[in-house]
Amino acid sequence: MKVKLNLAIFILTILVCTSACRKAEETPAPAEVKITAQQNGQPVTLDQGQTLKVTLQNPGDGLYSFDQPQYDAAVLRFVDHLHQGPTNNNVGNFGTDSWDFVAIKAGSTTLTITATRGTESGATATMLSNSVSVK
Repeated sequence: MKVKLNLAIFILTILVCTSACRKAEETPAPAEVKITAQQNGQPVTLDQGQTLKVTLQNPGDGLYSFDQPQYDAAVLRFVDHLHQGPTNNNVGNFGTDSWDFVAIKAGSTTLTITATRGTESGATATMLSNSVSVK
């Protein structure tokens, strides 16, 4: 009787441990990866189907406006661009801009967002440039 009880406890313990390990392996990646200017230049890794959200301060105080993001459309798909006005009345605060992309295919690309002052083609500043890998 004691042997059967010990065997039952042993089997139950193994089942609980196996179940706990399986749950840890099945934890999905977050649906959205967020980056800002603080992550500029850092590599980003996404799973297929995952969303990348880029948020940057709007450079309007220098008379700059954002250009179209540059990336490989075979790897990332552009979803949306949103401008959020300033949350306070501080001088030079033009709010933030956000871009959403979805990882559509395994591969890599460089995502670059620039801003240009008026029509001055030589007055372009790189606001963010990141290597993006999709698994």
